[in-house]
Amino acid sequence: RSRQIDLALRPPIDQFALLDFHKYQMIADVGYEYANPLVEDWLRSAPAGQAVARIAKQSKELGGRHYHGRVQSANKQHSIAVLRRAAARRARSIIRRYTPSEGDDEL
Repeated sequence: RSRQIDLALRPPIDQFALLDFHKYQMIADVGYEYANPLVEDWLRSAPAGQAVARIAKQSKELGGRHYHGRVQSANKQHSIAVLRRAAARRARSIIRRYTPSEGDDEL
């Protein structure tokens, strides 16, 4: 079974190394600046993007937002900023997972 990609993004982050964890905010900013106009265009023009935008709008009108399969009460507008915050939280959790803690043995 083949799957089609709705939106493929390749932000210009080649100048960063794999272990540049301390630069994650800079990497997130570069990715955001690259992706923001593309995602906004996708939400307006692609059929799948229009469906996502419609669901987000309906969810907002109902006073909730989708979060991990649940609808939570929220007054904030759905936007790329919500996605950016979620991506930043995920990046921080990955960094914490792969960054040695104090007392860990060096590899």
